[in-house]
Amino acid sequence: MKHTDSFEDATRSDLVQELHVHQSELEAQNQELRDAQEYTTRSLERFENLFQDAPIPYVSLNAEGVVLDANRAALELLGRERQRILKHPFVLVLGPEFHAPFFRYLRTVLSTREEHRVSVQMTGGDGELREVVLVGTPSRSVDGSHQCLTALLDMTTVRRYHAELDETRERFTGLMQHTADAVYVSEFSVGGTGQFVDVNPGACEMLGYTREELLQRGPADIVSKTTAAEMPALIQRLRDEGHLLIETEHVARDGVALPVEVHATVVTLGGAGTCSRSLAISLIVVLLSVALNTFGMSWTRFGGQIR
Repeated sequence: MKHTDSFEDATRSDLVQELHVHQSELEAQNQELRDAQEYTTRSLERFENLFQDAPIPYVSLNAEGVVLDANRAALELLGRERQRILKHPFVLVLGPEFHAPFFRYLRTVLSTREEHRVSVQMTGGDGELREVVLVGTPSRSVDGSHQCLTALLDMTTVRRYHAELDETRERFTGLMQHTADAVYVSEFSVGGTGQFVDVNPGACEMLGYTREELLQRGPADIVSKTTAAEMPALIQRLRDEGHLLIETEHVARDGVALPVEVHATVVTLGGAGTCSRSLAISLIVVLLSVALNTFGMSWTRFGGQIR
């Protein structure tokens, strides 16, 4: 009898031990599940923030063309509040003539599972009729249903931006070509050659080079040896501060050293990103008091006479 009781006690002890081990395993698995759920929740929140804060307007559409979600940029472009967009057909913002092309576009994206695009016209929040390119990519919702994630590329704003850029370029070119001072524009992007990309007639006349000859050179080719040695530090200073004012010497084609004052400024074309381009625009002013003593009482200053 005692032997039987001892056996039962041992068996009971083994079972309790196994239950403790099993409980520990379940607790570990439960913790892993909680960690995975927390990670998934954080990931969803992060992607939701990325979607909502994206600078490009996005809408998510189901197979019937109903708006399931729209980010802030899309609401701003469409000029509508969220409740007036969500769960409403997207065609409500399109002209009647673009309804059929829109549904063809939607069917193509969802059936081919490939990116597709179509041009439409819609009235923006400012009441202006805008040309917009819809760029759709296939996606899936949480429940596994097919969706079309659509980017709204506002071509009207892009064309207006390019027109304003062209106008600014024309004004700058006019000022640059007609100013009496020498003006150089050099490549300043990271990895750029540093060569001049544009020079005005004043720069050509001051140094005695043709425009074509100067465009084969850069700032380091026209400064004195002392300034050439300081170029890396000066370039870094220009990158850090965005502007630079120094007195130095430029060496003309005939070897004459011209005392000058350099006003350099960095401008970026194309905005931020990989398509942007940084240029250093330098206005060169000859120090006339020194120049007059060097060259006598008559000095030709880029097409004008100073006596």
